[in-house]
Amino acid sequence: MFAAEDSLRALSSRRDVEQLTPAYIDTVLNQQERLAEAQRQEAEAVANYNIAIAKLEQAKGTLLKYNNVVMEQDKTPFTQAFYGKKR
Repeated sequence: MFAAEDSLRALSSRRDVEQLTPAYIDTVLNQQERLAEAQRQEAEAVANYNIAIAKLEQAKGTLLKYNNVVMEQDKTPFTQAFYGKKR
């Protein structure tokens, strides 16, 4: 992606000296398309990575812990009987 950004930046800086010929405009548009595709691929890779991490943590049974979610223990009749009644 960085190469596509640098290439587009270089083309844009040449705009002042180049005439806006159809070939130049086509080159710029193609480079913009390559940059957009590189950005799309990066976003897809990040999303796939996050999905894989979530699936891994879920399979390990540690998804809530991984996301720093702490559940307060329920005060159901079972837990009161098991842990004793509140005094």
